[in-house]
Amino acid sequence: MKKWVIFEFGNGSFEKGFPVTVRIGTDGIKGSDRDLNSFLPSAPSSLTKDFLDQWRQGFEDNLGRPLNLAIKPIASTQEVSIKKPQFPKLNEQLENYVKTWLKSQDDSWSQLITTLLVELHKDDEIRVIIQTDNYNLRRLPWHVWELFSKYFPQTEFSFSPLKKEKVTRTYNKYGKVKILQILGEPELEKSQKVDYQSDIKAVEKLGAKLGADLEILPQPSHKELINKLWEKDWQIIFYSGHSDTEEAENEIKGRLFLEINKNQEKELISIDELKETFRELILVKKSLQLVIFNSCQGLGLAKQLEDLALPLVIVMREKVPDFVAQMFLQNFLNAFAGGNGDRTLHDCVREARRKIHDEYKNIYQGIAWLPVICQQCADSKSLTLLNFVSSKLLFYGYQDEFSNDSQGVQIFISYAYKDQELRDELRKHILTLKRQKLIKILSYKYIKQQQDLEMKIPKYFNQSELILLLISPDFLASDFCRTQINRAKEIWENKNALIIPIRLRPVDYKEEWFSRLKPLPSNNKPVTEWGNRDQAFLDITQGIRKAIDGISSNQY
Repeated sequence: MKKWVIFEFGNGSFEKGFPVTVRIGTDGIKGSDRDLNSFLPSAPSSLTKDFLDQWRQGFEDNLGRPLNLAIKPIASTQEVSIKKPQFPKLNEQLENYVKTWLKSQDDSWSQLITTLLVELHKDDEIRVIIQTDNYNLRRLPWHVWELFSKYFPQTEFSFSPLKKEKVTRTYNKYGKVKILQILGEPELEKSQKVDYQSDIKAVEKLGAKLGADLEILPQPSHKELINKLWEKDWQIIFYSGHSDTEEAENEIKGRLFLEINKNQEKELISIDELKETFRELILVKKSLQLVIFNSCQGLGLAKQLEDLALPLVIVMREKVPDFVAQMFLQNFLNAFAGGNGDRTLHDCVREARRKIHDEYKNIYQGIAWLPVICQQCADSKSLTLLNFVSSKLLFYGYQDEFSNDSQGVQIFISYAYKDQELRDELRKHILTLKRQKLIKILSYKYIKQQQDLEMKIPKYFNQSELILLLISPDFLASDFCRTQINRAKEIWENKNALIIPIRLRPVDYKEEWFSRLKPLPSNNKPVTEWGNRDQAFLDITQGIRKAIDGISSNQY
């Protein structure tokens, strides 16, 4: 079950403690299940703004490099020798201070923790929203809270402002999703260069999955950026490059480094300068849903966009090495754009953040605390890819693979999106049959018009003489594939086509109607269980050739 828990922090301080209102709810159900009032007493005396500043400086020193460098980490045995030896201890102190504070034995707080343990389940996917305008509370590593890390492993934290302006939105799921990727100045100094290729490839992959209108804007001037933002109803914006947060009394502001101009001056732009532009996208056009700043020190950027009612923004809390930022974005988008498009943004951030932790925990302590989600409305529903496009339009993007003058038996391949790589391997092997004009291949990856998907799949099912069902756990679990399974049964019962189950991955399908059919490979062994997959696909190809011969000679 998908649950959310909001911790609304009232006026307070580390020294005096905070009144906290807690609301527990379920995704998709309006309102909260439980409302509770509690009080979090004063923090350990050492947990102060000055200590957080000290931790930040130690973190930056431990990176051993300035702002956002694209330098690969050297071997760990060498890295240790250049570390600031005090930082691991400093990082451990911060973690312990936060853990100790959140384990307070105050009666009110203890009762709250007991209630949470009862209301939540270990298998729940949980969004914990820290609702506060206190900048220093947002600087804390909430992910170390043992209540959630120990008992509720599928938890991800985010921040939300106290004042919220909920904007009603409508989603045009059958229109083109518009994505803008902005690339800032890659090289502020000779030693400070960002490599954008990984980010570009990751965003292009998302764009392909959505069938999106994707534009890339490299090193724009002020005017070029503002004009481009006004040009379309952008729904997702990515920024890669350099950024920072200016901290003034009671106010934080974010800046982007756009380019080095012809006078060799750094050209910056602040969110203040883009306020009217973003206001148009968020409040007037109501199109912009998500902005991701894959750059340094983004809390100021997030705060200012929150104030403009942007639904969701992802930033890096502190300075971040370029290769870590690349890894995060790639893993996040792989998860978010993968499968059936139903994974929540929060769960995908959790996965990407933990992969960073596993990769760099012994080299860069605290690095996994950097990715931060900020959401404008605390009790809003989780965002998934399906907020942007119908699930029926996620398997598309290319033209038909055969024309009207194609020859051979028409084959339709039905598969789950997660099995696309195995489907592509199968296609490579049966291309020999296509070149011999024995078959013409179609699967929904090759259906051209997204809007025609619902009409075209039944049409091609009806026209096909051979239907291949690529069997796997994902295939059987998918509602999209289940529709095709049921249609295939009707065709088989009416003897209008030959149906062949192809076992890609192990799964129990004894109760399915097609368990009565002879599968491929011929030894009934799933492809992934073969030591040599080429041998498995060769066996399948030979079986398909035999079936085609039977169809051509009217034996089936």
